[in-house]
Amino acid sequence: MPSISVKMDVANAISKLKKYDLIKIEQTKKALKEAATNVENRAKKIVPVDTGILRASIRILHARFDQLGFEVGTDVEYAASVEFGIKQKPSPYLHPAFELAKHELIPKLSSIFKRT
Repeated sequence: MPSISVKMDVANAISKLKKYDLIKIEQTKKALKEAATNVENRAKKIVPVDTGILRASIRILHARFDQLGFEVGTDVEYAASVEFGIKQKPSPYLHPAFELAKHELIPKLSSIFKRT
């Protein structure tokens, strides 16, 4: 089944996180959960709506917060056509939502791991 999604995977940071205490790891998981929810909610707000099927289908597909990653997307067949403009003018919704969440997440992670 066709699908479209965006992923954030910082699993390679796990080895570095082991140097930090569990509080920082839990704070990172919390920040990632918030980012995933923000991507989902923002994508739903900006996706063009005809029948509402695409908007209703946008969700957190895989939440691997224990591995420090998440995937938000949809499995609606025409989702990529809407995002990238296949057979129509593009109406990006998923990548703009992801970029906003990413730019909010980076300072949060920097704050968590800021050296004292």
